[in-house]
Amino acid sequence: MNTPAVNSLEAKQLKLAQLITIGLLIALFFSAPAVNFFEALLVITVITSKFLRARLVESLRSPLCIAVLLFYGIIIFSATYSIAPPNITWGMVNGWRKILILPFAYAAIFSSPQKELLVKIFLITSAICLIWSFLSYLFPEKYFYTSSIGIVIKNHATQGIFFAIAIFLSLPTLAKNKSLLMKILSVTFIILLLLNITTITTGRSGYLATLVLILLFTLHKINRTSLTRKIIFLTLICAITTALFLSAQTSRERIKLGIQEFTQVKSEGDAGSMGVRYYWWTHSINMIKKNPLFGLGTGSFEEALNQEIKGLNGPAATKTNDPHNQYLKIAVEQGIIGLLVFLGIIFSAIKSTNVTPVYKLIGLSVLASWCATSLANSHFSTFHEGHFIWFWLGAMLSREEIYSPKNDQGSSQSIH
Repeated sequence: MNTPAVNSLEAKQLKLAQLITIGLLIALFFSAPAVNFFEALLVITVITSKFLRARLVESLRSPLCIAVLLFYGIIIFSATYSIAPPNITWGMVNGWRKILILPFAYAAIFSSPQKELLVKIFLITSAICLIWSFLSYLFPEKYFYTSSIGIVIKNHATQGIFFAIAIFLSLPTLAKNKSLLMKILSVTFIILLLLNITTITTGRSGYLATLVLILLFTLHKINRTSLTRKIIFLTLICAITTALFLSAQTSRERIKLGIQEFTQVKSEGDAGSMGVRYYWWTHSINMIKKNPLFGLGTGSFEEALNQEIKGLNGPAATKTNDPHNQYLKIAVEQGIIGLLVFLGIIFSAIKSTNVTPVYKLIGLSVLASWCATSLANSHFSTFHEGHFIWFWLGAMLSREEIYSPKNDQGSSQSIH
């Protein structure tokens, strides 16, 4: 691929694209309007840059991007026969547009140093949010930000998941760094993140994401050991992490409440967040049976549920536009075909090539945590979680190449 001169407009566009991805990543912690703004800037920059435009065209041939575009095509197609009102149907199509940021991030991020910088920016932003969270929790009259004290990243679920990712990204530094000071700082950072997740951030998604990511990091470290040792180590880590959550009062009560609500479902009164999920999931299975192959159409869940709960009372008649299970929601709206294509995205991500192993590990591990938490949520389609995962996958799993912009005399200058 032809490389531009160092001081050319093209080279400046590439630098601008990098700055935009940094701005977008930071915005994902705080502001939906800022996310939309930076995504629009990234799209414009990629399209107007000859180098990035060529990368975009090439990326659209990758299995991952093909699967993403195919899935979004199904979203649009299923809107044509949706039982939902047109404004809801096409509003949902518009909401799913977040998935299209993946190929643009894939095009804009083309080297390991860029990925390393994004990881560092994520950790720095997480550290700032961690400090702010504790200040908000301890001094709410001065540092209150969102609707809950101690929550500075959108909501409990988002904050818990983002802090879980920060723990995962900090573990390699702890494992590899020989500096005693850096080890102490890493341990302190991880302990404070865990303390925040277990005592302030009450979202159970954060607990699950933390467990999944720690287990995956452990599996990566012991990858060359025997199967028996793998089982022993993973069981031990799982037990230790679970014990950690059960030792803190806040996380223990949240876990206990969730289990109780789901295993002792109430037919009257308040069934709780997990109890009502039981009804939504049961209704979803019945709705899938009505059109298993193609579904009831994009955005149809709410209307289909309203038809399903007619004549019911109590928690079983609770209305929603989201069953809080990504896979069931896709199966209801886009059918088994849509769900298989969605799973194809995950499979394509796993099969990504020409990616530095550490960034493939980071990308796939975060994806695995999304897959796990989406069993009780729709984190691939909600705003902050959805925009983040599609951007993160595009950035971390993008095909890497050596890019050396030429100086004005024709020689090369490596960005590394």
